[in-house]
Amino acid sequence: MNKASSEKTKKIVLGALFALMAVVAVYQFFLKTPAPRSRSAAQNSNRPAASGQPPARSPAPDRSAPADQEKLLDQQLAESVPLDLAMLKGEPGSASVGPRGNIFAYYVPPPKPPPPPPPPPPIAVRALQPQSVVAGTPRTFTLTVIGTAFPDDAQIIIDGRPRETKRVNQASLSTEVQPQEYSSARSLSVEVKSQSDPGKYYSNSASFVIQQSPDPPFKYVGRIGKLALLEMSGTKELTRLGQGDTVRGVWRIESISDGELEVIHTQYEIKKKLPLPSKKE
Repeated sequence: MNKASSEKTKKIVLGALFALMAVVAVYQFFLKTPAPRSRSAAQNSNRPAASGQPPARSPAPDRSAPADQEKLLDQQLAESVPLDLAMLKGEPGSASVGPRGNIFAYYVPPPKPPPPPPPPPPIAVRALQPQSVVAGTPRTFTLTVIGTAFPDDAQIIIDGRPRETKRVNQASLSTEVQPQEYSSARSLSVEVKSQSDPGKYYSNSASFVIQQSPDPPFKYVGRIGKLALLEMSGTKELTRLGQGDTVRGVWRIESISDGELEVIHTQYEIKKKLPLPSKKE
């Protein structure tokens, strides 16, 4: 009985040892990765050993290699150009945007260039003499147009109406302007055109100004005998003047009546009538 148990125990132990050896063999041949051999060690192992000398020992592995590789990687990252995210966002001014703006947006054509300016007129009006007049002046005056390239049949045009034109010289033309033509304040356009071919020979437009007629700076408020009682604007000062007297050296009294006062501007000869206010006013 004891002998049979001893035999059975031996068989179990031998089976376990056999299984353990099989596992170790499988691990050694199939699962364990062989250690890398350096190039120099492999070369030395391939050389035949000299007679009487022991085989050369392989050098110890270089443990500083990982540190050197890490430094090299840091240097390469520092020298590399960073990624420009503006190129992906399509921001203005980035290299990939270009004149079209965002590459993902719809194409917007650039604005068209402005049209070229028209050529200058063949005739040039440089100046007017006089440049302006006062409305209501009861005098005829001569308007002179000064310019260049006037044709032989040049004619002055005022506000689109042809005028009787006199040629003074190669650079000057003139026309007479009547008092009724500048009785109110406004601006007039003055041009020069050829009578035979106005579409080809024409000038630029110059502005002629008719200024507002001046008003007396006083009121006619009453009459005392042959004297007019005047009230100065602003100060409300009262003064008495007779026919022929001048108010502030500008307005001369022409006539005095119970209903109105007539005065004349000594420079422009413009006449004004000032009514006498009614008692209700």
